[in-house]
Amino acid sequence: MRVLDIGISQGAVFTGTIEQLASFRDHLTVKLREESVKVISVDLSGKWLSEAARTEESEPQDLIIVWGLEYLSPQESRTYSLRATLDILKHSGPRFAIFCENERYAEHFNDYNAPFYHFCFRIPVCSGSDLTAE
Repeated sequence: MRVLDIGISQGAVFTGTIEQLASFRDHLTVKLREESVKVISVDLSGKWLSEAARTEESEPQDLIIVWGLEYLSPQESRTYSLRATLDILKHSGPRFAIFCENERYAEHFNDYNAPFYHFCFRIPVCSGSDLTAE
């Protein structure tokens, strides 16, 4: 999975505007398919619970893409449930990539009382992010 081999052990949070994140996610997905990486996507804006549970029960995956963390409040039970699921996978499963808008990043990752406090490395996505660099 050379596209994510940048020194991250198990996961990262990608931040930017919704447009930047959507573009980066789309390019990342194409690149991962080219590299035959098995990916499961979890969209938090929809029926996320069944998809999150499926990550533990399905065939082995190489990467879980978590889209839309900004749709959840940092203190709601679904956020804690997601963190618990990713914690299990962080130590025994595939890598993960969380996508979160800039405006909501601090609420989820810099608040000591939030479940994702300092959970993983942050990678800002900027316009024109290049996935082709080797």
